[in-house]
Amino acid sequence: MMRLTSDIRNRDIALDYLAKLRKNQLRERLVAERLEYQREFIEMVERWNARDFSAKWRTALSLRHV
Repeated sequence: MMRLTSDIRNRDIALDYLAKLRKNQLRERLVAERLEYQREFIEMVERWNARDFSAKWRTALSLRHV
């Protein structure tokens, strides 16, 4: 998940920079890559939600009384 969010953010930063340089062809490629990473991220979150990921972590991390 962290890799995907980093890849998305890296594209955002590059796109902001390239907007100033008017590098449209490169911008188009970065937009396409960003959308692909965003799609992968959404799919990952949906899979985790389907498996009730947060409930499993809450259970695993809860402190047991001795």
